[in-house]
Amino acid sequence: MSRLRGRIEDLLSDKYEDEHEHFVELVVTDAQSPDRMHARLDVVFPYALRKLYEPEGRDESAITERGDARGKEPLELIGDFYSKVTGAPPATDEAKLLREIYELVRDRVT
Repeated sequence: MSRLRGRIEDLLSDKYEDEHEHFVELVVTDAQSPDRMHARLDVVFPYALRKLYEPEGRDESAITERGDARGKEPLELIGDFYSKVTGAPPATDEAKLLREIYELVRDRVT
């Protein structure tokens, strides 16, 4: 199995045409998580066994670090989780969407 690593546009380009029908592991390194990453990669690499998002320059220590959730508000925890996964805090529109989803779920549960 080959491991291909790069920006999503590079992975989707003809640069890796020879690997399109192979079993591969794909590592997307864009600074921001690409929209519909998995679906876009599936079109070009139908036999991809793994698709990972690992932004370049991400602090690897943050991935394994465990935090203490005591005393934190739910939205703060959601923001912390998002930052650890993507390597950056949510953009304004993403934070707004996360808040709306949280409030929708909270209102249904309570």
